[in-house]
Amino acid sequence: MKPNNRPTSDQLLMDIIREAISLGCEVQMETVRYKTGDSSLLVRIADKYPGLDKGIFLLTTGIHANEIAGPLTTHQRLPEILACTRVVGLQLVLYPLICASGWDLGTEQNVDGDSGDDGNNDYLRRRTIDGKWTWKLSDNDPCWEWCYSSDPILGIHLPAETLAMHTFLQQEDWSNIKVALDIHQDYLTPDVPAGAYQYTFGDTSCYNDIFGKIRKLTDILGDRDFQFDRKDPTSVRHYDHNGCTEFHDGSITDLAYQQRVPYALAIETTGPTPIEIAIEVNMIWIRGLCDIISHTPTGETMSQQASKPPDPFDLPSEEARMVNEGGHDPKPDSSSHLIKPIQTSTTPDTVRTDDYGDLATSVREALESFQRLNRGEPAPKVIVHVDENDKNHVSASWEKPKSVPWRKPKKWF
Repeated sequence: MKPNNRPTSDQLLMDIIREAISLGCEVQMETVRYKTGDSSLLVRIADKYPGLDKGIFLLTTGIHANEIAGPLTTHQRLPEILACTRVVGLQLVLYPLICASGWDLGTEQNVDGDSGDDGNNDYLRRRTIDGKWTWKLSDNDPCWEWCYSSDPILGIHLPAETLAMHTFLQQEDWSNIKVALDIHQDYLTPDVPAGAYQYTFGDTSCYNDIFGKIRKLTDILGDRDFQFDRKDPTSVRHYDHNGCTEFHDGSITDLAYQQRVPYALAIETTGPTPIEIAIEVNMIWIRGLCDIISHTPTGETMSQQASKPPDPFDLPSEEARMVNEGGHDPKPDSSSHLIKPIQTSTTPDTVRTDDYGDLATSVREALESFQRLNRGEPAPKVIVHVDENDKNHVSASWEKPKSVPWRKPKKWF
């Protein structure tokens, strides 16, 4: 779908922000700056509906900006998504468009054309027993250590929006996340027909009802190979009859697996799949995963049943010492990365300018971005957050205003 056949990133995010606030969600935003001088918004939406005590449903879309089905799903179906998660007691945490700057260009990468050292879905590195760090863990290669790919010890270059996502993800309550669903769309594989497939972990029999419903809409592309490394056309993975493959690739889904999320998966529809069908396939997964959670007894679930690489903290002390040679903690203390709120609630006219140097500039840019999205209307009250380790790192969250003008999103397809 060409960029002029869908909403701009501003239109899409503003529609989603408006609807999320009107439905009782909290909105947080990070301004992502690029070498070109452009900036875009990275938006996190968290449901604040009372009584959501069964865990978190983490939903991410738009990592690759040309893969439009995921962001359009959240744009068109947010009330239904919230209804699905709320009825089973799950809190929705949504990142609706991660690479917003590439969306308007119709490109996979951001406005800088920057895919980093290993792509813009780069969140995890593992160190194998021979001491090598890798994003691509082979089926028979044990992992002895892992860390976020943004860890300074690795020296990996990440795209700006991916780096900003690392900051958000290191604050998520991973121990409480029950589902981590990342929505993609395959424009990479040549000559692929319309259909769907997915990256999963462990026993996939719990998804059989979902597979059956998808087959009523489109083909499941099983018993075939798909390319997985954008830099290597010869790299392929085999997918089973239900279109599933298990692969440790350093992605956000692989990170969720490593964080022991019970249901961690990435789903794909192909480029030739009609957009209405692709959106409905995505909704089948969302509804189906909520249904699985509602019927899942306490205890180990499907992703957890997959054979796991050894955890350094599970090793005998001597082995753990050897793994940790050099003093590097195999599981970085995420608390050092937390963005903690300043004890103030402020409006655009009362941003403090004396305590944090470049903070005022960062906050002003964030508010101007919001007002630009909001088509000049006043921004609601904003709570400013500053990273205590880096006073130039700023984010903001909005309190729900007394009244929020709302227009039903335009149907863009």
